[in-house]
Amino acid sequence: MKCPECGKNFPQDNKFCPGCGKKVSDFICNAVNQSKNKKGVYLTKEEEKRKAELLKKGTPTWQMILLLIIFVGGFYATFIYDSPSDKKPVSVQKPKRPEMNAFVRYYQGMIEVTNRNNYDWTPKETWEGKAIKLEINDKFTYYYRGKMKAGQTYKIPILSFSKKDGTRFNILIYKLKVILITGSEGIEILNWN
Repeated sequence: MKCPECGKNFPQDNKFCPGCGKKVSDFICNAVNQSKNKKGVYLTKEEEKRKAELLKKGTPTWQMILLLIIFVGGFYATFIYDSPSDKKPVSVQKPKRPEMNAFVRYYQGMIEVTNRNNYDWTPKETWEGKAIKLEINDKFTYYYRGKMKAGQTYKIPILSFSKKDGTRFNILIYKLKVILITGSEGIEILNWN
């Protein structure tokens, strides 16, 4: 333990400081009101006076002015200044169409897909090329390679749906649960009960 009066170190179980003779319990009670330095050691009265003097002096004016100039310059460079070399051409985005609206049913070995929107569904870029992707039960896939015109019904043989390993969808083995249609217009998910 360090005495706050004289600064001498001594064992913590001592009742009096061997340097100045002050009672240890007195400065332990007063230590609650004293400030600590960065290492957590209580400051002596001299150190506290020095700290108070430094706080009274404050930050020099030239440092404050320099800080203000840096802040204003950074704000100007970030938010106000717009150099011509940084300008990029603005791309005009097409208005987003509403979600795909489809009617799908299974009938006599065929999946019948009807485009209920008032616009054509267009192919989307897939790993198979440009196509409208139809997927059964998140496993069996079919890629339709053209547009699906508005109001038209398209019949796709159920055996055309296959996994990547070549396994075909067989209605006798697998149950129809969900069909997912993905085109450039969005995604339509339909569930079977």
